[in-house]
Amino acid sequence: MDSNFSKTGRSSSPQTEYALIISGWLASRIGLSTIRGHDICGLALLPAIPILIYNVLLLIRTAYRWQPRNRTFCLLSGLLSDAIPYWILRHGSESRYEIISPWDSRLWAVSLVFLVVVSGLWWIFRNMRIPRLFSSLRYGIISTILISVPIIVVTIFRIHYSIMQHLPNEERSLFLVGSEIHHAYIGALCIILCNALTRRLDSNLMYYFSFLLSISIGLIIDQITYVMMFHVSDAAYSSTLSWIGPIVGLCLIIVTICWYHSHTTRPSQAHDQSVR
Repeated sequence: MDSNFSKTGRSSSPQTEYALIISGWLASRIGLSTIRGHDICGLALLPAIPILIYNVLLLIRTAYRWQPRNRTFCLLSGLLSDAIPYWILRHGSESRYEIISPWDSRLWAVSLVFLVVVSGLWWIFRNMRIPRLFSSLRYGIISTILISVPIIVVTIFRIHYSIMQHLPNEERSLFLVGSEIHHAYIGALCIILCNALTRRLDSNLMYYFSFLLSISIGLIIDQITYVMMFHVSDAAYSSTLSWIGPIVGLCLIIVTICWYHSHTTRPSQAHDQSVR
């Protein structure tokens, strides 16, 4: 059996995993409360962006090495489960968004809901039954998915903006309880789902996992610099600096995937036969 498939990550008890999720959530809560007086962009003041990028790169590694670090993904999921509501819940006009207070009751309520949902995802994937659909992994297919889908996603959103930019923002964007839901936030939510998927990652889920991960990557990198460096506006999204995110992000993803593709030992025939 191939060494890549003999290492499936350290097994953790449910209590340990839930404790790590809650610890990550508390760390974000405490961090937000500590820096609540700083009048800077909500995304930029949190360490959640490098954490999210690290999470993406770790998931790509998992797709090729098949060695999920369940404990690490639990902690990252807990951090993001508090950070994402903080990014989403802002108030103000399109030209000037203001971050919401970490003590705001709405933020606490939404953050607790996210914490419950994330914990529920880990419970579901711990107990789910996975149907056997594939007999082997083909890393060429995974590499193609992880490279092509983010490019397609970024292209679709950029074309969509160029076609729809004449419409009012309220008609072409998703709003929930008065807050605009950018696709970068949806991508971050999908990353949390990918984290939970690693709890039961095997050859039957790998293609679905890679497809969901690739969509998440496209959603995030299309807006990463736009949301981090600007007070969100239509002019900012079409600016030159806004293009740095998808251009640099796609290049980084392509280089990372090519490296793992070329340095990953392919499944042996023995493994192919053992899973049939």
